[in-house]
Amino acid sequence: MPRPAKPFFRRQTKSWYCSIAGKQISLGKDKKLAVQKFHELMTNICVLFIANDAYMRDYKVLVPNDCCAAVDLKNYKLALNLMENVLKADFVRHHRSI
Repeated sequence: MPRPAKPFFRRQTKSWYCSIAGKQISLGKDKKLAVQKFHELMTNICVLFIANDAYMRDYKVLVPNDCCAAVDLKNYKLALNLMENVLKADFVRHHRSI
């Protein structure tokens, strides 16, 4: 079983990267921001599968679409489209309290 993707550091460029679906994606030079970007990239996959589980268990699916991201816009739109049309998800804006 392949190991899950995780950020890695390249000394030559002094930057953080991750590899998803055979593509190497630059996450920047700051480790904390790189880890945050990495988790944002994985959101469309994680949210989609969790929404699917909720739908199959007859829960109402609410998705904070402004908190989702993907490797590219095509995958982002595909995931949101699947959640809306197949899983009958409602999209809400995420509000941060200050």
